[in-house]
Parts: sequence; C-alpha cells; structure tokens
Amino acid sequence: MQVGHSTPNIIRLIYRQEPRDPHYGSCLWADFYLDPERGSLAILSDCGNYGYRWPEKGWDFIRLMEHVDTDYLLRKLCEEKQVDIPETINRLREALQDSEEYTKGQIDRYILRLKSTFEDYDLDDSPDLTGHLVTEWCNEYELDIPDAWEYVKVDYTSDQKRIAEIFEQWIQPLVREAAEGACIR
Repeated sequence: MQVGHSTPNIIRLIYRQEPRDPHYGSCLWADFYLDPERGSLAILSDCGNYGYRWPEKGWDFIRLMEHVDTDYLLRKLCEEKQVDIPETINRLREALQDSEEYTKGQIDRYILRLKSTFEDYDLDDSPDLTGHLVTEWCNEYELDIPDAWEYVKVDYTSDQKRIAEIFEQWIQPLVREAAEGACIR
C-alpha cells in the first residue's frame, strides 16, 4: 500500500449569482476545479457535484477546456435521467399507429392503461423503471413494439443543463483569459 501527500496545482474558478442577475436562484454558487496535471474537472455547486478525468494533460487539457461545448460537457459529466413521460407516451402511440395492426380504439385503450400505470409511480428520474413498465405493458397486451424500452424519452435535468451553461458562458472565458496570459502552461 502506498499512502502519501500531494499538493496539486489546481485552478479554482468561482461563480456566484447576485440578486440582480437575470437567472437568480437557478444556481447560486459553483466552484470549478481544473487540475491540468491530472486532466480533471471537478465542480461543486448549488446545482449538484460533477467530475470527470480526461486523458489530455497539461496544456492539452486547458486547450480542451477552452473549447468544450455544453453538449459535450453534459455527456462527460452527467447521465440523462429525467424522464419525459408525455413524449414517451407520444412515441409509443406513434409506434402503435405505424404498425397498422391496431384500431384507433385499441390504441386509445392501450395508451390509457399505460398512463394509468405511469401514474402509480414517480418516474421523473427513473428511466430504468419506466423502461421496465413499458416492456411489461407490451408483454401484457402482446404489442408488437420491438425494444419498446427504447421509446422512453430521457433528458438531462435542469440543474445539469444549468451547470454546463454556466461553464460555457462564464467559466470558459476565464480559462481562455488565463491561457492567453500564459498563466497556465
């Protein structure tokens, strides 16, 4: 076993909202820790805590942080887990309509049963459970929807989206400024 001490050269960039800010309350504070030596980004914030380590190190890592966009950052830091129930139901309805095996009345009854099942659960952040319920629903009615669980629509939470927006809008300019000033090399 190896136990030791390390004093890394970490760059801490801060974000603080003020009452006059247009989005006040959406994320009151966030601390962004960039560790070029390890190629890692850690975020502690009012919108949650996030972290990721890239293979890029040193100047390559800083250059990457200067150019990442919101979508890329979300994919690295977060998991889509916010279930969009209305869109999931719409997708499944369309799948049934596209198959032309079912009458409008049958489709309406199947969808009503699915909605009823969904109402018995809190599915906002449960994509796996939602997928399981959809699969069980298909099996119960012997519906011909291959891989029905794939119709579950998920997205990032509003907090996840907000922290990525803050990074791109407010933190990246600080990273660029520091890199241009040769403070980070």
